[in-house]
Amino acid sequence: MSDPGGLEIPESAGAVDDDLALFSSELVARSGVAEHAEALLVRSTGRPRSVWFHAVLTALVCLAIEGRALLLTNVTDLLWRRFSDQVRSEIKTTGPSLDRRGLLARCRCVRYCFHLLVSTMDPSSLPKNRRLSEEELAERTREMSPAEELGARGRLEEAVNALIEASLSAMTEAERAARSGAVGLDATCVPLFSRGPSASAGLCASDPDGGWYIRQGDHCDIEGPAGKGLTKIAFALEATICTAAPSGPGQASAAPNLVLGVAFERPGIDPAGTGVRVLASVAGRGHRGGTPRGGPRLQRSAARAVPPPGALVGVHPGDGLPHRSARRAGPIGRSTPR
Repeated sequence: MSDPGGLEIPESAGAVDDDLALFSSELVARSGVAEHAEALLVRSTGRPRSVWFHAVLTALVCLAIEGRALLLTNVTDLLWRRFSDQVRSEIKTTGPSLDRRGLLARCRCVRYCFHLLVSTMDPSSLPKNRRLSEEELAERTREMSPAEELGARGRLEEAVNALIEASLSAMTEAERAARSGAVGLDATCVPLFSRGPSASAGLCASDPDGGWYIRQGDHCDIEGPAGKGLTKIAFALEATICTAAPSGPGQASAAPNLVLGVAFERPGIDPAGTGVRVLASVAGRGHRGGTPRGGPRLQRSAARAVPPPGALVGVHPGDGLPHRSARRAGPIGRSTPR
Protein backbone atom coordinates (compact mmCIF):
# COMPACT_ATOMS: atom_id res chain seq x y z
CA MET A 1 0.00 0.00 0.00
CA SER A 2 1.12 3.51 -0.66
CA ASP A 3 2.67 5.63 2.05
CA PRO A 4 0.06 8.21 3.16
CA GLY A 5 2.64 10.98 2.81
CA GLY A 6 0.58 13.58 4.68
CA LEU A 7 -2.33 13.61 2.22
CA GLU A 8 -5.38 15.12 3.92
CA ILE A 9 -8.95 15.30 2.65
CA PRO A 10 -9.96 18.96 2.25
CA GLU A 11 -13.12 20.19 3.92
CA SER A 12 -16.04 20.64 1.57
CA ALA A 13 -16.75 24.29 0.81
CA GLY A 14 -19.70 23.67 -1.49
CA ALA A 15 -17.66 24.42 -4.63
CA VAL A 16 -14.38 23.42 -6.21
CA ASP A 17 -11.65 25.49 -4.56
CA ASP A 18 -7.85 25.35 -4.69
CA ASP A 19 -7.56 22.85 -1.84
CA LEU A 20 -9.89 20.38 -3.54
CA ALA A 21 -8.25 20.86 -6.94
CA LEU A 22 -4.73 20.33 -5.55
CA PHE A 23 -5.94 17.30 -3.55
CA SER A 24 -7.42 15.80 -6.74
CA SER A 25 -4.23 16.56 -8.66
CA GLU A 26 -2.17 14.74 -6.02
CA LEU A 27 -4.47 11.69 -6.17
CA VAL A 28 -4.07 11.51 -9.95
CA ALA A 29 -0.29 11.88 -9.62
CA ARG A 30 -0.11 9.09 -7.00
CA SER A 31 -2.12 6.75 -9.20
CA GLY A 32 0.30 7.09 -12.11
CA VAL A 33 -2.56 6.60 -14.60
CA ALA A 34 -1.90 9.79 -16.58
CA GLU A 35 1.86 9.22 -16.80
CA HIS A 36 1.40 5.61 -17.93
CA ALA A 37 -1.08 6.61 -20.65
CA GLU A 38 1.18 9.43 -21.85
CA ALA A 39 4.06 6.94 -22.15
CA LEU A 40 1.91 4.69 -24.35
CA LEU A 41 1.19 7.55 -26.74
CA VAL A 42 4.60 9.19 -27.07
CA ARG A 43 5.04 10.56 -30.61
CA SER A 44 8.00 12.27 -32.20
CA THR A 45 5.85 14.12 -34.75
CA GLY A 46 2.56 15.96 -34.79
CA ARG A 47 1.15 19.04 -33.14
CA PRO A 48 1.63 19.22 -29.33
CA ARG A 49 -1.59 18.76 -27.38
CA SER A 50 -2.96 21.73 -25.48
CA VAL A 51 -4.59 19.51 -22.81
CA TRP A 52 -2.87 16.77 -20.84
CA PHE A 53 -4.33 13.59 -19.36
CA HIS A 54 -3.40 14.72 -15.85
CA ALA A 55 -5.53 17.86 -16.17
CA VAL A 56 -8.59 16.01 -17.49
CA LEU A 57 -8.39 13.35 -14.76
CA THR A 58 -7.92 16.02 -12.08
CA ALA A 59 -11.09 17.80 -13.19
CA LEU A 60 -13.02 14.50 -13.31
CA VAL A 61 -11.93 13.64 -9.74
CA CYS A 62 -13.10 17.08 -8.58
CA LEU A 63 -16.49 16.54 -10.20
CA ALA A 64 -16.81 13.08 -8.64
CA ILE A 65 -15.98 14.36 -5.15
CA GLU A 66 -18.52 17.15 -5.49
CA GLY A 67 -21.16 14.76 -6.83
CA ARG A 68 -21.51 16.60 -10.13
CA ALA A 69 -22.13 15.02 -13.54
CA LEU A 70 -18.95 13.67 -15.15
CA LEU A 71 -19.44 15.59 -18.39
CA LEU A 72 -16.61 16.86 -20.55
CA THR A 73 -18.34 20.26 -20.74
CA ASN A 74 -18.05 20.46 -16.94
CA VAL A 75 -14.40 19.42 -17.19
CA THR A 76 -13.77 22.25 -19.65
CA ASP A 77 -15.59 24.72 -17.40
CA LEU A 78 -13.40 23.76 -14.43
CA LEU A 79 -10.14 23.91 -16.37
CA TRP A 80 -10.68 27.32 -17.93
CA ARG A 81 -13.23 29.10 -15.74
CA ARG A 82 -13.14 27.73 -12.19
CA PHE A 83 -9.56 26.74 -11.40
CA SER A 84 -7.24 29.45 -10.14
CA ASP A 85 -4.00 30.39 -11.92
CA GLN A 86 -2.07 28.44 -9.27
CA VAL A 87 -3.98 25.22 -9.96
CA ARG A 88 -3.83 25.68 -13.72
CA SER A 89 -0.10 26.14 -13.51
CA GLU A 90 0.16 22.96 -11.40
CA ILE A 91 -1.69 20.86 -13.98
CA LYS A 92 -0.10 22.62 -16.99
CA THR A 93 -3.27 24.19 -18.35
CA THR A 94 -2.62 27.62 -19.85
CA GLY A 95 -4.64 30.34 -21.48
CA PRO A 96 -7.03 33.06 -20.29
CA SER A 97 -10.63 32.63 -19.18
CA LEU A 98 -12.80 32.02 -22.22
CA ASP A 99 -15.98 33.34 -23.78
CA ARG A 100 -18.54 30.90 -25.18
CA ARG A 101 -16.80 30.46 -28.54
CA GLY A 102 -13.42 29.89 -26.92
CA LEU A 103 -14.96 27.45 -24.44
CA LEU A 104 -16.42 25.37 -27.27
CA ALA A 105 -13.01 25.22 -28.93
CA ARG A 106 -11.39 24.09 -25.68
CA CYS A 107 -14.16 21.53 -25.20
CA ARG A 108 -13.16 19.93 -28.50
CA CYS A 109 -9.58 19.69 -27.20
CA VAL A 110 -10.79 18.11 -23.94
CA ARG A 111 -12.96 15.65 -25.86
CA TYR A 112 -10.05 14.67 -28.10
CA CYS A 113 -7.79 14.23 -25.06
CA PHE A 114 -10.34 12.10 -23.21
CA HIS A 115 -10.97 9.78 -26.15
CA LEU A 116 -7.22 9.47 -26.68
CA LEU A 117 -6.86 8.42 -23.04
CA VAL A 118 -9.68 5.88 -23.38
CA SER A 119 -8.11 4.44 -26.54
CA THR A 120 -5.17 3.13 -24.49
CA MET A 121 -7.42 0.90 -22.36
CA ASP A 122 -10.64 0.19 -24.30
CA PRO A 123 -11.13 -3.61 -24.52
CA SER A 124 -14.08 -3.30 -26.91
CA SER A 125 -13.99 -3.51 -30.69
CA LEU A 126 -17.60 -2.35 -31.07
CA PRO A 127 -18.69 1.13 -32.25
CA LYS A 128 -20.65 3.27 -29.78
CA ASN A 129 -23.02 6.24 -29.59
CA ARG A 130 -25.14 5.22 -32.60
CA ARG A 131 -28.04 2.78 -32.92
CA LEU A 132 -26.96 0.74 -35.91
CA SER A 133 -28.42 -2.18 -37.79
CA GLU A 134 -26.68 -5.53 -37.47
CA GLU A 135 -25.05 -5.08 -40.90
CA GLU A 136 -23.79 -1.57 -40.08
CA LEU A 137 -22.45 -2.74 -36.73
CA ALA A 138 -20.60 -5.61 -38.38
CA GLU A 139 -19.04 -3.22 -40.92
CA ARG A 140 -17.86 -0.75 -38.26
CA THR A 141 -16.54 -3.32 -35.79
CA ARG A 142 -12.75 -3.12 -35.78
CA GLU A 143 -10.56 -6.18 -35.75
CA MET A 144 -9.12 -6.99 -32.34
CA SER A 145 -7.26 -10.14 -31.39
CA PRO A 146 -7.94 -11.91 -28.08
CA ALA A 147 -4.47 -10.87 -26.87
CA GLU A 148 -5.18 -7.20 -27.67
CA GLU A 149 -8.55 -7.37 -25.91
CA LEU A 150 -7.01 -9.03 -22.86
CA GLY A 151 -4.21 -6.43 -22.71
CA ALA A 152 -6.65 -3.51 -22.97
CA ARG A 153 -8.90 -5.00 -20.29
CA GLY A 154 -5.90 -5.41 -18.02
CA ARG A 155 -4.86 -1.77 -18.54
CA LEU A 156 -8.43 -0.58 -17.87
CA GLU A 157 -8.70 -2.48 -14.59
CA GLU A 158 -5.19 -1.42 -13.57
CA ALA A 159 -6.10 2.25 -14.19
CA VAL A 160 -9.38 2.07 -12.25
CA ASN A 161 -7.81 0.25 -9.31
CA ALA A 162 -4.76 2.54 -9.31
CA LEU A 163 -7.09 5.52 -8.81
CA ILE A 164 -8.86 3.62 -6.00
CA GLU A 165 -5.53 2.79 -4.37
CA ALA A 166 -4.45 6.42 -4.59
CA SER A 167 -7.65 7.46 -2.80
CA LEU A 168 -6.87 5.00 0.00
CA SER A 169 -3.68 6.92 0.75
CA ALA A 170 -5.89 9.47 2.53
CA MET A 171 -6.47 6.92 5.32
CA THR A 172 -4.64 7.56 8.58
CA GLU A 173 -2.22 5.03 10.05
CA ALA A 174 -4.72 4.32 12.84
CA GLU A 175 -7.45 3.53 10.31
CA ARG A 176 -5.12 1.22 8.41
CA ALA A 177 -4.07 -0.62 11.56
CA ALA A 178 -7.73 -1.10 12.59
CA ARG A 179 -8.62 -3.02 9.43
CA SER A 180 -9.38 -6.70 10.06
CA GLY A 181 -8.38 -7.91 6.59
CA ALA A 182 -11.89 -9.17 5.87
CA VAL A 183 -13.61 -7.97 2.72
CA GLY A 184 -17.06 -7.99 1.18
CA LEU A 185 -17.48 -8.98 -2.46
CA ASP A 186 -20.60 -8.55 -4.56
CA ALA A 187 -21.75 -7.46 -7.99
CA THR A 188 -24.18 -4.65 -8.74
CA CYS A 189 -25.93 -3.18 -11.76
CA VAL A 190 -24.47 -0.06 -13.41
CA PRO A 191 -27.06 1.25 -15.94
CA LEU A 192 -25.60 2.60 -19.16
CA PHE A 193 -26.55 5.82 -20.93
CA SER A 194 -27.82 3.63 -23.74
CA ARG A 195 -31.05 2.34 -25.18
CA GLY A 196 -31.19 -1.42 -25.37
CA PRO A 197 -31.40 -3.39 -28.62
CA SER A 198 -34.73 -3.49 -30.45
CA ALA A 199 -35.72 -6.69 -32.24
CA SER A 200 -38.76 -5.04 -33.86
CA ALA A 201 -36.73 -2.12 -35.28
CA GLY A 202 -33.72 -4.29 -36.10
CA LEU A 203 -31.39 -1.95 -34.23
CA CYS A 204 -28.58 -2.72 -31.82
CA ALA A 205 -27.89 -0.83 -28.61
CA SER A 206 -26.10 2.51 -28.77
CA ASP A 207 -23.59 0.97 -26.34
CA PRO A 208 -23.43 -2.68 -27.49
CA ASP A 209 -20.93 -3.64 -24.78
CA GLY A 210 -23.77 -3.77 -22.26
CA GLY A 211 -26.46 -6.35 -21.67
CA TRP A 212 -29.85 -6.71 -20.00
CA TYR A 213 -29.52 -6.97 -16.22
CA ILE A 214 -32.08 -9.55 -15.10
CA ARG A 215 -32.91 -10.71 -11.58
CA GLN A 216 -34.98 -13.79 -10.88
CA GLY A 217 -36.36 -15.86 -8.02
CA ASP A 218 -35.99 -14.40 -4.52
CA HIS A 219 -33.89 -11.54 -5.93
CA CYS A 220 -36.74 -10.23 -8.08
CA ASP A 221 -37.71 -7.45 -5.65
CA ILE A 222 -38.88 -4.75 -8.08
CA GLU A 223 -42.59 -4.65 -8.91
CA GLY A 224 -43.59 -4.12 -12.51
CA PRO A 225 -46.96 -3.58 -14.27
CA ALA A 226 -50.00 -5.39 -12.83
CA GLY A 227 -48.09 -6.21 -9.67
CA LYS A 228 -45.80 -8.70 -11.39
CA GLY A 229 -42.14 -8.87 -10.52
CA LEU A 230 -39.95 -6.91 -12.93
CA THR A 231 -37.02 -9.09 -14.00
CA LYS A 232 -35.45 -7.03 -16.80
CA ILE A 233 -34.05 -4.17 -14.71
CA ALA A 234 -31.78 -2.16 -17.01
CA PHE A 235 -29.44 -2.27 -19.97
CA ALA A 236 -26.21 -2.14 -18.05
CA LEU A 237 -22.79 -3.39 -17.11
CA GLU A 238 -22.14 -5.33 -13.93
CA ALA A 239 -19.61 -3.96 -11.44
CA THR A 240 -17.97 -6.49 -9.13
CA ILE A 241 -16.81 -4.52 -6.09
CA CYS A 242 -14.57 -5.54 -3.20
CA THR A 243 -14.85 -3.48 0.00
CA ALA A 244 -13.26 -3.58 3.42
CA ALA A 245 -15.56 -5.28 5.95
CA PRO A 246 -15.90 -6.05 9.68
CA SER A 247 -14.25 -9.23 10.93
CA GLY A 248 -17.63 -10.94 11.49
CA PRO A 249 -21.34 -10.58 10.66
CA GLY A 250 -23.11 -7.99 12.80
CA GLN A 251 -19.91 -6.58 14.23
CA ALA A 252 -19.12 -2.88 14.11
CA SER A 253 -16.29 -1.91 11.80
CA ALA A 254 -13.27 -0.25 13.40
CA ALA A 255 -12.16 1.23 10.06
CA PRO A 256 -14.01 2.75 7.08
CA ASN A 257 -15.56 0.13 4.77
CA LEU A 258 -13.96 1.63 1.67
CA VAL A 259 -13.89 0.21 -1.85
CA LEU A 260 -10.64 -1.69 -2.45
CA GLY A 261 -11.09 -2.89 -6.01
CA VAL A 262 -13.56 -3.14 -8.89
CA ALA A 263 -13.97 -4.77 -12.30
CA PHE A 264 -16.70 -4.53 -14.95
CA GLU A 265 -18.29 -7.18 -17.14
CA ARG A 266 -21.54 -7.82 -18.97
CA PRO A 267 -24.32 -8.96 -16.62
CA GLY A 268 -24.14 -12.65 -15.86
CA ILE A 269 -20.81 -13.25 -17.62
CA ASP A 270 -18.52 -15.27 -15.30
CA PRO A 271 -19.34 -13.39 -12.05
CA ALA A 272 -17.05 -15.66 -10.03
CA GLY A 273 -14.12 -15.27 -12.42
CA THR A 274 -14.55 -11.50 -12.34
CA GLY A 275 -14.58 -11.64 -8.55
CA VAL A 276 -11.33 -13.58 -8.58
CA ARG A 277 -9.74 -10.87 -10.78
CA VAL A 278 -10.82 -8.20 -8.30
CA LEU A 279 -9.43 -10.16 -5.34
CA ALA A 280 -6.15 -10.75 -7.15
CA SER A 281 -5.86 -7.01 -7.82
CA VAL A 282 -6.55 -6.19 -4.16
CA ALA A 283 -3.96 -8.72 -2.96
CA GLY A 284 -1.43 -7.56 -5.56
CA ARG A 285 -1.54 -4.07 -4.05
CA GLY A 286 -0.50 -5.37 -0.63
CA HIS A 287 -3.77 -5.60 1.28
CA ARG A 288 -3.58 -8.30 3.94
CA GLY A 289 -6.12 -11.10 3.87
CA GLY A 290 -8.33 -13.11 6.19
CA THR A 291 -10.34 -16.34 6.07
CA PRO A 292 -11.71 -17.17 2.60
CA ARG A 293 -15.49 -17.63 2.40
CA GLY A 294 -17.61 -17.21 -0.68
CA GLY A 295 -20.56 -18.38 -2.73
CA PRO A 296 -20.53 -21.60 -4.76
CA ARG A 297 -19.86 -19.91 -8.09
CA LEU A 298 -16.97 -17.94 -6.65
CA GLN A 299 -15.57 -21.13 -5.17
CA ARG A 300 -15.78 -22.97 -8.50
CA SER A 301 -13.80 -20.26 -10.27
CA ALA A 302 -11.47 -19.91 -7.28
CA ALA A 303 -10.49 -23.56 -7.66
CA ARG A 304 -9.14 -22.74 -11.12
CA ALA A 305 -7.44 -19.48 -10.15
CA VAL A 306 -3.66 -19.08 -9.87
CA PRO A 307 -2.74 -18.08 -7.23
CA PRO A 308 -5.81 -19.34 -5.31
CA PRO A 309 -7.75 -16.36 -3.89
CA GLY A 310 -8.02 -18.17 -0.55
CA ALA A 311 -4.38 -17.23 -0.09
CA LEU A 312 -5.11 -13.63 -1.04
CA VAL A 313 -7.90 -11.98 0.94
CA GLY A 314 -10.96 -12.98 2.98
CA VAL A 315 -14.35 -12.96 1.27
CA HIS A 316 -17.57 -12.39 3.23
CA PRO A 317 -20.37 -11.85 0.66
CA GLY A 318 -22.88 -14.06 2.49
CA ASP A 319 -24.11 -17.51 1.52
CA GLY A 320 -23.69 -16.90 -2.19
CA LEU A 321 -23.73 -14.41 -5.02
CA PRO A 322 -27.19 -13.30 -6.24
CA HIS A 323 -28.85 -15.40 -8.92
CA ARG A 324 -28.25 -13.83 -12.30
CA SER A 325 -30.07 -14.24 -15.56
CA ALA A 326 -29.91 -17.41 -17.62
CA ARG A 327 -29.39 -15.10 -20.57
CA ARG A 328 -26.50 -12.91 -21.55
CA ALA A 329 -25.82 -10.08 -23.97
CA GLY A 330 -24.69 -11.18 -27.40
CA PRO A 331 -21.89 -9.53 -29.38
CA ILE A 332 -24.28 -6.97 -30.86
CA GLY A 333 -26.02 -5.93 -27.64
CA ARG A 334 -28.82 -8.42 -28.21
CA SER A 335 -29.97 -10.97 -25.60
CA THR A 336 -29.13 -14.50 -26.70
CA PRO A 337 -29.63 -17.85 -24.93
CA ARG A 338 -26.76 -18.92 -22.75
